[in-house]
Amino acid sequence: MAGGKPETLKVLVDSDVIFDFISARLPFYHDAERVFVLAEKGLISIVTLPHLIVNVWQIRAHMRISNKAMHKSLGQLLTLINVLDEPATAITKALMAQSPDFEDRVTLECAIAYKLDAILSRNTKHFRKSPMKVYTPKQFLTEKFSAIN
Repeated sequence: MAGGKPETLKVLVDSDVIFDFISARLPFYHDAERVFVLAEKGLISIVTLPHLIVNVWQIRAHMRISNKAMHKSLGQLLTLINVLDEPATAITKALMAQSPDFEDRVTLECAIAYKLDAILSRNTKHFRKSPMKVYTPKQFLTEKFSAIN
């Protein structure tokens, strides 16, 4: 704690949570929105990774969201979150782990490399053996911010 104020939690948001928020996908939208509102208020810091933004773009095509609408939504969202570089060591460690879900392992290795506090994903089962905390947005809100929700 610096000056009596607790440190801001730094969380990595997975592509499913980003897409839930951008597309207002129910029933997940409201929890995703509350997470992004916490960031807007400066209560948490949200980061993501380039490959997760690409995932959101690919999901857009399947959900029939126009390029123009996605450009606008992602542009607005990127004013609120930081996109971190993906260190080569994260790729190497993910390959060595021989995880059944390589993309999620890369995400985990990046979160570890950056010493983040948590990962927010609806697919927490993909991170079962994670050495760091992985929450669904609902779990995160309940465990960390129940007093203000």
